[in-house]
Amino acid sequence: MRETKVGVVEHYFPRRRAAVVRLEGELHLGDTVHIVGHGCDLVERVLSMEIEKRPVNDAGGGTRVGIEVSWPLREGATVFVAKPEYRGEEF
Repeated sequence: MRETKVGVVEHYFPRRRAAVVRLEGELHLGDTVHIVGHGCDLVERVLSMEIEKRPVNDAGGGTRVGIEVSWPLREGATVFVAKPEYRGEEF
């Protein structure tokens, strides 16, 4: 898998199990993210994403998005998007 950095966790809400991510790149609903930081190494799909409490499917650099996560995170954790590597056509 190839990973591209897309943002940094700015805040984590434990009761909602949600993180605010400041994006530096594009993030789409359904993307697989790899979040790495102090005490966490989490890989999961983005199933819910919001900007100012409104659901969105896509977000670009310079925005702050809220995403649901299954594990507690710490501020400063790095968010990567994991994409499968293309190996060409197989015969």
